[in-house]
Amino acid sequence: QLRMLGNEPDDHEARAQLRRFLSDRFEQGRELPVVKSHAAAYARVHGLMSSEKLFDLSDEPKKIREMYGPTQFGEQVLMARRMVEAGEAAPAIEKATSRPSGLHLMSAAEARM
Repeated sequence: QLRMLGNEPDDHEARAQLRRFLSDRFEQGRELPVVKSHAAAYARVHGLMSSEKLFDLSDEPKKIREMYGPTQFGEQVLMARRMVEAGEAAPAIEKATSRPSGLHLMSAAEARM
């Protein structure tokens, strides 16, 4: 039975199950390095994105937050530092002027996708 998925926790799990199912089916019989590399990059990004604590800056000591500055850019740089500490090799930060929506922080693996 098909249903529309929204933004509820059960919907996220349903999406993850569907993605795993489709990826497993796609990978069957395909021993290509690019397929394995994509799967590994996705798993890495998914692991980072599912870590709510990683993206919660409220537990950073005030002194550390002040060192990075009270700006959106400072928060994004602090977030990049936390991503490196979590194992991401090269997070990228875009300038606020490069997008109307502001800064976007992505992992190197996400940038390659």
